[in-house]
Amino acid sequence: MAAGPLTKTAQARLNERLRKSEARLQAAVDLVGLSPYTWDPATGALEWDARLKAMWGLPPDAYVDHDIWQSAIHPDDQQRVAEAVARCLDPNTEGTYAIEYRVLGIADRVERWISTFGRTTFEDGGPVGFVGVALDITERKHGDEALRESEERFRRFAHYSSNVLWILDLETMRLEYVSPAFERVWGEAPASILLDFERWKATVHFEDRERVLQGVQRVKAGASTVQHYRIVRADGAVRRIRDTIFPIHDGHVRRLGGIAQDVTKDGGSTIYLVEPDNASRGRLTLMLEGAGYMVKVFRSVNGFLELASVLATGSVVAQIGKPEAEGLRIPKELKTRRIGLPVIMIGDAGGDVRFGAEVIKAGAADFLPVPYTNEQLLNSIASVRSDIVVGEEEDR
Repeated sequence: MAAGPLTKTAQARLNERLRKSEARLQAAVDLVGLSPYTWDPATGALEWDARLKAMWGLPPDAYVDHDIWQSAIHPDDQQRVAEAVARCLDPNTEGTYAIEYRVLGIADRVERWISTFGRTTFEDGGPVGFVGVALDITERKHGDEALRESEERFRRFAHYSSNVLWILDLETMRLEYVSPAFERVWGEAPASILLDFERWKATVHFEDRERVLQGVQRVKAGASTVQHYRIVRADGAVRRIRDTIFPIHDGHVRRLGGIAQDVTKDGGSTIYLVEPDNASRGRLTLMLEGAGYMVKVFRSVNGFLELASVLATGSVVAQIGKPEAEGLRIPKELKTRRIGLPVIMIGDAGGDVRFGAEVIKAGAADFLPVPYTNEQLLNSIASVRSDIVVGEEEDR
């Protein structure tokens, strides 16, 4: 039996349910910040709401069409967007359009990130309509960029730091991360220790091991601690370690982090070479390593100064063009910041006897005029290194 026409009361109830359903949908769309839109592939006509127009830097009453949409796409993203549009118009595909790209506001020139998803409808093998939604994800993208920059700074810090940075997963009791300095301090590659916490425990001197593990248990309970202990390397050498251990909170303490500092006195056997020239940098590195020094290379003054405060005891060898050049910032800033890294400056004095005096006045420990011999440089390093050893003996 065919259903009869709806009564006025039933129709009113149906209309009310539809109204409430649409209201709930609109509330959800507004809560998320989505902007529904339609596009006619044949005519290029677009239907946008005020929020979507604002993403393009347009007022609510602005006229929009395909050309206006396309004109604001960031030049670096235009090819990628064009390819995504071509794919969604291909009848041999599902017609899906999903992409994130940048736009430059037409009126305000503000750069924004847009995430959009939509689908094309086809008839007789051709596109006849498109419905999609767009979302402004600029804030999220900026957050992602800030996170990447933070991670890059951490990687640079970990790469150059003389301290060993480590993270321990308490559920698996495996080290998730060990910084490159581990190899210098422990005398073995980080890979040998990452999956085997027992191997790390075995490196701790047997007289210190129980005390260190008790400290780890305290940190698991939420407290930070500083542990002083000895390690025995595979080559039999004993190193003294100062390890700052702290909980990493994620609702619960699931990980521990640590910064292990080698406090064994080594007399400053590390050379920090600041040299932008590739050929000179390679030559000096080979010569210094051949003389028994550990060489850490910096390609710029800014790169060195950014990390100077975390570097271990050692000497700095840096090239300089003239007293007012950027290289003179190194002894000046180390002196101002009271960072005890003696600096040997190398430069062409051009016959000016005042040149070297200006460099020493800036805070350098020594100045070698060009040309110089390897023997002169090694003698200079030995001289400043002897000062480091004397200073460390006085501190004991």
